[in-house]
Amino acid sequence: MRVLPKRKLPNPSSVWVDDFKGDTDSSSQQAFQSVAQKLYAFMQDYAKQHAYTLVIDRGSDAAPVIWYASTNADITADLIKAYDLKAAATTTDRINTNPHLPSAPAPH
Repeated sequence: MRVLPKRKLPNPSSVWVDDFKGDTDSSSQQAFQSVAQKLYAFMQDYAKQHAYTLVIDRGSDAAPVIWYASTNADITADLIKAYDLKAAATTTDRINTNPHLPSAPAPH
């Protein structure tokens, strides 16, 4: 008779955690991809409308990609305002499907 070496079986809870983490990561990635596609399309339109040659992500304060840019070169605030206005208009269009109902108030 031959004796096989003992093997440690995986902890069922760690297998479940790994599966959950994989599922969650996949869902997060899909959500991020959806937002990134919308933002990319918006950025393309915005840059064309304002005749920009190039738009660069400056990075975060902790890990900047651009070390210096004059304040008049930073369009971040303008982009956020324009994106918010477009999102509000899109939301209002979806909400206001009945032409007999008044429009929703614009966000402040």
